[in-house]
Amino acid sequence: MGLELKEDKVPIPNDWDYTISITTNNQIRESLSVTDRLTFNVNDSHINNYEVVDERNHLKTVTSLMESDEVEWDM
Repeated sequence: MGLELKEDKVPIPNDWDYTISITTNNQIRESLSVTDRLTFNVNDSHINNYEVVDERNHLKTVTSLMESDEVEWDM
């Protein structure tokens, strides 16, 4: 149930609908934690430099996540 993507060799303009950053913080031990960040730029045809080639409505998924009360967003 994944999204089918194809690498786009031609740069696209920066007309992104969303920029999504996911930050994780994993505690390794009491005094040590590791924080990582993953960022995606999304519009109706691309995710970062990858063209969305299947018929799924990926922006509908992003919109439903933004409207969900179960997800905590920092904006």
